[in-house]
Amino acid sequence: MRAYRPFLILLIAASVLNVLVAWACISWSPYTSHTKPSDKPSASGYPPTTAGPYGQQAWWFSAAGFGVWQSVPSGARGADGQFLYWRGSHTPAYYRGGWPMHALQSTVTFHNYEARWDLPAREILRRGIQTSWLPSWLHAHEHRRLPVVPLWPDFVINIVLYFGVLIAGRLFCVRVLLRTPNQPDAPNAAIALVGQAGRHWRGVGDPERSLRVMIGRLPIAFVVSCAFVAGCDTGDQPPPATRTPPHAVKSPGTLSNAGLEAQGRETGVETGGISGRDAQDALVASAPLPGCRSNKLAWGWESLDDAEFRLEQYKHVLIVRIDEDFSTGRGPYGLTAHNYRATVVRSYKGNWRTGEKIAFVHYVDSPPSAMPPRNALSGELRYVFTNEHTDSQIALDTGEFGAYCEQSMAPALEAIYPARSR
Repeated sequence: MRAYRPFLILLIAASVLNVLVAWACISWSPYTSHTKPSDKPSASGYPPTTAGPYGQQAWWFSAAGFGVWQSVPSGARGADGQFLYWRGSHTPAYYRGGWPMHALQSTVTFHNYEARWDLPAREILRRGIQTSWLPSWLHAHEHRRLPVVPLWPDFVINIVLYFGVLIAGRLFCVRVLLRTPNQPDAPNAAIALVGQAGRHWRGVGDPERSLRVMIGRLPIAFVVSCAFVAGCDTGDQPPPATRTPPHAVKSPGTLSNAGLEAQGRETGVETGGISGRDAQDALVASAPLPGCRSNKLAWGWESLDDAEFRLEQYKHVLIVRIDEDFSTGRGPYGLTAHNYRATVVRSYKGNWRTGEKIAFVHYVDSPPSAMPPRNALSGELRYVFTNEHTDSQIALDTGEFGAYCEQSMAPALEAIYPARSR
C-alpha cells in the first residue's frame, strides 16, 4: 500500500484540479459563440423546435466559450396561432464547464420565487454555487453557476488527462532532478559509510542532495499551478474603473480606431494595441459605477456582442421614469402584483417615443404588506425590455426591467444603438 501512496495522492490531485479548472473557466472565460433557433414559422405557425442536451424538444438558446457552455430553452409569444417573438426563459436550463471536456454541470429544473435555501435539497445541489456570491475582487462573470455535479464520462476523461500530466511531472522530477546515490552521506564524517570521503557541513549529511530533494518536492505544486492557469482563458477582464463624468464616455459605436484611442485618452483607458469591438468593450466597461453593482458591461453582460445577442430577442429597449407605483392583492398563482405607470424618457430600440406613457406590472412572491409603500419609486429611472407597444398594461418578467444606472448602462446602450438614442 505504501508503494501506491504517491499515485493515490496524484489521483486525488488530478480530481481536485479537474474541478478547479472547470470553475475557473466558468468564472472567467467569456462566451464567444451563440446559437439560437430559427425564427421562421413552420406550417404550425411557430418556428420548429430543436433537440436539447438530452433530446428534449424546445427552442434552445445556447452559448459557448473556452471551457464553458450553456443551453437555455426560451418561450414564445404568439397571436391567432402565429409566432410573434421570443419571450423569457424556461427550464430545464443547463450550464457546463471544464477543459478539455465539460466535466461538471449545473441544472435549473424549475423556476419559482422561493428563497435559495427553501428549495429542495436536490435542486440546491443541482444548481451549484452562484458566481454572484464570490468576492468582487475575483472579477468573475455574473449570472453563472459553479456546478458540483459531475458528468461522469467527461469527468473521468479529464482526470485521466490530468493524472497523466502529474505523473509525467513526477517522473521528470525523479529522473532529472533527483539523480542521487541510494545512500545519503552521513551527518558525521567519523561515521561515514565505507568508500565515502570529503568535507561535509556539520550536521548535514549531504547539503547538495538535501537541496535537490527540497527542489524535487516543488514540481507537483508547480504543475498544478501551471495547469490551473493554462486551463482557462481569463479573457476579457474589464480594466479598472476610472472616475469620469458620464458625458466623457461617448458612443464608441460611431468612432474610428483613431477616435477610440482619443476617447481612451480622455477617459483614462488604455486602448493601444486593440481596436474595433475590443476597444469599445474596454471603453464601455471602464465607465464609473457609483451605486451600481458591477463594473462589467451593463447588467453583468460580458461584451457588446453578448449584449446585442441578449437584446436581439426584444423589439423595444427603453428607459422610463416612474410616475406612480403601487402593489395590489394576490394575482395569478397567489403572487402580488407590483404595478408601475411611467413615462418613456429614452428609446434605444423600437417605435416607442419619448414622452409616451407606459404601464407595466411585475409579479412577486411576497405579501402586499412587504412591498414598498405607494409611490416609493416615483421619479426613479428604470430600463424596460419588451416586445409590446400598447396602451394596456405589460407583464414583465425578472430581468426585463430594473434599476437604471446612467454611468454604466448609457455607454453600453449608446454603443449598441448609436443612432437610436432619442
